[in-house]
Amino acid sequence: MIDLEEGDFYIVMDFDRTLTTSDSFSSYEIIFNNKTISRPFYNESKLLNDKYEKIEIDSKIDDKTKKIKMKEWLDKSIQLLIKYNISEETINKLVDSNKMQLRRGAKEFLKLMQLYNIQVIIISAGIENVIIEVLKANDIFYDNITIVSNYFIFNNNRVKLKNDIVYAENKDKIVLPKNVTDKIKNKKKIVLLGDRIDDIKMINNHIYNYDNSIKIGFLDDNIDGNLNKYNNEFDFVLTNNASFYEVASCLGIPI
Repeated sequence: MIDLEEGDFYIVMDFDRTLTTSDSFSSYEIIFNNKTISRPFYNESKLLNDKYEKIEIDSKIDDKTKKIKMKEWLDKSIQLLIKYNISEETINKLVDSNKMQLRRGAKEFLKLMQLYNIQVIIISAGIENVIIEVLKANDIFYDNITIVSNYFIFNNNRVKLKNDIVYAENKDKIVLPKNVTDKIKNKKKIVLLGDRIDDIKMINNHIYNYDNSIKIGFLDDNIDGNLNKYNNEFDFVLTNNASFYEVASCLGIPI
């Protein structure tokens, strides 16, 4: 279905529970839902999560209000990092806790994309610092991968967000670096990978110019209840913690 030699496609994908397994911590949870940092930090984080997660998934809230609330959530989370002296080094070490696992075949899949210089764009509402460390820990932080997520800058016990906030509902409004848009502007096929139906909106962004798309969805929760909905939205639906060997099979490429 795609031709690696021709290279006329690029990939847009989610990270949490798409590149990672469905039972992994997300790149946000590994920090803000982690009892190993400290119990007081965890307790305060949980209060924030319980309040704002409901807002994030509430489809009745308009985009402008939701963006304000998501920024509020992240700002308060950053204040917790400062309050409890959570350092960049501490966050980086959390990746070694084995609570974030890549799906089988993910390393081989990304290595193949790197070999053929296929652009891979990861868009995540999680934490970019963690995503980078996961990729580095697995020796797959390649130069053909672009990450658009929430990046924390640590400087003299101060923490701030580097870029505009990325959350679940605005993944279709992200901005890519010019050097990346230059590389994909003449590609006519896009491959989308995600674990939520909302992830499909990622390719509705005006920055993408394509004629054909292949949408692959991972479905691991309430499979019986959600299968019909996923089948209606994705070209392929992979269940039960599917691997990237199955993704490659859908695309007709060997890994």
